[in-house]
Amino acid sequence: MMTQRMSRQMVGAMSAALLLAFGATACKKKTPAPPPVVKPPEPKPAPPKPSVSFSANPSSIERGKSSTLRWESSNATEVRINNGIGTVQASGTREVFPNNTTTYEITATGPGGVTTATTTVSVTAPPPRPSISFSADPSSIRKGASSTLRWDVANATNITIEPGIGTVGSTGTRGVNPDRTTTYTLTARGPGGTSTSTATVNVTEISLAERLANEVQDIYFDYDKSEIREDARATLTRNADAIRNILRDFPTAVLSLEGHCDERGSAEYNLGLGDRRATATRDFLVQLGVGADKLKTISYGKERPQCSDQNETCYQKNRRAHFSAGQ
Repeated sequence: MMTQRMSRQMVGAMSAALLLAFGATACKKKTPAPPPVVKPPEPKPAPPKPSVSFSANPSSIERGKSSTLRWESSNATEVRINNGIGTVQASGTREVFPNNTTTYEITATGPGGVTTATTTVSVTAPPPRPSISFSADPSSIRKGASSTLRWDVANATNITIEPGIGTVGSTGTRGVNPDRTTTYTLTARGPGGTSTSTATVNVTEISLAERLANEVQDIYFDYDKSEIREDARATLTRNADAIRNILRDFPTAVLSLEGHCDERGSAEYNLGLGDRRATATRDFLVQLGVGADKLKTISYGKERPQCSDQNETCYQKNRRAHFSAGQ
């Protein structure tokens, strides 16, 4: 009984508690639901910043040579390069010739901002050109004489002189014997380029009379004789070579062979003796290969002595065959 009574009390207490709780809930006001949350729109992305690649090729040059600027850009509405180039396309090349080391700057401007890049062209001084001192001394000669070429060259690796000399050292001299006026040209080549210089040797032609006087000797005869002596044979052999050379230079010339005598004997006799001496001289030369048509004879007898003393030494000088330019 006791137990049943306690159960009924516990059930009643729980029921009363439930009623109180329901009543309290029923007495409260209902609150409205909160409004939905609206997210703001996403911000637009910022435009991309311009990009630039910029280079110089080659990046090092000698003064006077060129380098090529090369660039590419994107996201830019204007592209400029300084140092006098100005506005350019988005991509391109430009050849430049800076005199000194120069840094070029490219500026790319667009909605996303400004981007710059630089490239430098280093300029070095070129190697010096060859320098030349070149002369001929004397600068004027008579034909058959010589002149000396003299030179001094710097900054060259190869030096030549033409005509007829070829490669030479940087400093030197060379004797030359031109047979006509000749201009010699020295050419010097080196890392800095090529230089030339000239020296002229003026050659004065020697007259036929001068050539004969310088290169052909008289021959001498015994008293009252026209036979060629042994010593005269040797002289005429040398003369024949000289005469052939002279006639090559004077192809239209005809030489006179003069027969001379000393003062003894009559004028008429000596004219005949002089003629025989001239003829003997011509015949000997013809045998040695000198053309007979290039030699004519004339006798002066005793009319043109070289010496007027009355002694054998003087007489011997007058007994001769002499060579002269034909008239």
